[in-house]
Amino acid sequence: AFFVKRLKESVSRSQASDGYHFVVLFVDIDRFKTINVSLGHQAGDELMRGVAQRLLSAVRTEETMSRETEHRRRSGRPSDVVARIGGDEFVILLDDFADVKDGVRVAERIQRVLEAPFVLDGHEVVITASIGISTSGDSANDASAILRGADMAMYRAKMLGKARYEVIDPEGQRVATELFRLENDLRTAVENKELLLHYQPIIDLKDSRLTGFEVLVRWQHPRLGIMQPDSFISLAEETGMIVPIGVWVMGEACRQMQEWNEKLGEDSALTVCVNISPRQFEQDNLLDRVREVLLETRLKPEHLELEMTESLTMKDAPRAAAILHALVGLGVSLSLDDFGTGYSSLSYLHRFPLGTLKIDRSFVAEIEHGRERREIVQTIIVLGHNLGMRVVAEGIENTAQMELLKSLGCDRGQGYLFSRPIPAGEVMGLVDRWRHNLETEGQGNTQVAA
Repeated sequence: AFFVKRLKESVSRSQASDGYHFVVLFVDIDRFKTINVSLGHQAGDELMRGVAQRLLSAVRTEETMSRETEHRRRSGRPSDVVARIGGDEFVILLDDFADVKDGVRVAERIQRVLEAPFVLDGHEVVITASIGISTSGDSANDASAILRGADMAMYRAKMLGKARYEVIDPEGQRVATELFRLENDLRTAVENKELLLHYQPIIDLKDSRLTGFEVLVRWQHPRLGIMQPDSFISLAEETGMIVPIGVWVMGEACRQMQEWNEKLGEDSALTVCVNISPRQFEQDNLLDRVREVLLETRLKPEHLELEMTESLTMKDAPRAAAILHALVGLGVSLSLDDFGTGYSSLSYLHRFPLGTLKIDRSFVAEIEHGRERREIVQTIIVLGHNLGMRVVAEGIENTAQMELLKSLGCDRGQGYLFSRPIPAGEVMGLVDRWRHNLETEGQGNTQVAA
């Protein structure tokens, strides 16, 4: 809290004075979790205390200060601040520094002071750090944006191999500022009813029958217009906002599907497929939330399919298996998305009560252009069928792809060949056109929506 207070003060001073600048360093200890697991949390705590002392020794020295800065410090102006913000992450405010070169010198000093081994419970441990550097400037109009910029630079340092520092550039800082604004906007998006759902039909490839819809969220942003999921879902996941958003999506999708099924009659077998995010899956009340949504919307469980990714199910396989079996016990069906792009273990796959396996669109896009891709798709289809699953292909864009998938035994498909994702208000019209085409023209006409 003190660090944030001081950072805000520095931002205000930089806005009031052209001659004042500051630097923020975001420091993350590489592979700290390995130490915690191998030596225990007590040793990890001891290491963090040692790191804190060395970080303190690396800031505000003659080597890293100009004469003007030293003069200001002696005249009673605030000096540097080192804070631990959680886990193995530290932030440093270098106050009244001339430019980014000063921040680089401090980052290099930090890396040097961390080189000497730490002695933990009789073991010598050598660590490294990934450091992100963000500076004040034209974009320094928000403390959180400056901090996010340093955080982004730190993650880039990790991605490039760890044990290094990276400086965020003006464009990166602009992106960080926009992300901060977007995060604040996202927190009120559900309350302000800015989110809306689009529905993409899923088609039975054997008889061209419409089987249901996958629900996809859009954001009607008051400033930026309609935003696709790629523009904000990762941010929602990172900030935890995906949990309330996911609750709203599931509730609204189930309510809407129940309304459509009531219009279509009791014999309607359409289902709605809703994505479950990793953050949602980690919540202890996921099962209760699904049960409550079904009760509130009166949707029959067999009309709801929950879709998840490979990485979600692999993170903690025993826990995942228990949750998935409990969900199936409610009567809903389960789908594994983007199969073939993650790292799922076949030894675990058979333990999950999955009803559907989805082939990632990247395989479908290449299915016409080489034997290897077709064989991969065929292998996934055979695997799914052998495990008692239905197989759905995503991203079908032309008739040739559809015919190849049909010849390989794929059960269902979705993609622009059939329809783009459409607003709820257009769904009943699509259903009517689809049924009319099947009745009057047979089962060959599958392109009913642009």
